Amino acid sequence: MICYLFPEPVYFFFSSDVPVLLYYAHIPVAVITLFVGFYVFWSNKQLLLNRLLFAISVLFSFWIIINLITWTNIHSSFILFAWSFFSLISVLIAILCIYFIYVFLEKKDISIRLKAIFLTLFFPVVFFASTSFNLSGFNITNCDAFEFAQLPFKLYYTLLEVLAMIWILVLLIQKYRTATSDFRNQIILMGVG
Repeated sequence: MICYLFPEPVYFFFSSDVPVLLYYAHIPVAVITLFVGFYVFWSNKQLLLNRLLFAISVLFSFWIIINLITWTNIHSSFILFAWSFFSLISVLIAILCIYFIYVFLEKKDISIRLKAIFLTLFFPVVFFASTSFNLSGFNITNCDAFEFAQLPFKLYYTLLEVLAMIWILVLLIQKYRTATSDFRNQIILMGVG
């Protein structure tokens, strides 16, 4: 199905029906994020912190591009396909951010137990992302799937993202209390960022 009320995008996501500000909010951010991620990664490929930041930046850029595609494309099958990745990428970014903060604070890799917890939390998202538990339909008039996002699944991955933010905040506060003054400044900058 094609959303017949909207014009066909040029070069996959450039549409005359979309506000120009949308492109300024997506494309430069994706490019800058990838540039920073690659720069940090190439500065020291062996450092786990650099690899985690690189993975986060690639996933975030991918999320931005998928978001742009779902805003501008008119092919329902492709929009639904792209839309199904939002939950996967969002949760993976959240988990990698916790991992990144932990490695930044502790200067070591996380335990196998914590990795198993992350995988356990991530598994339902992987399992249900491409099913009707995620999206069950498409609104051809508005060219979106907002009304068809299933609440239990959406609630699960949104709660995981909120849990990740709280987890990161707790990690930062705990480490701040015992850190030296130099490291406290770094923790504050990391927390603000």
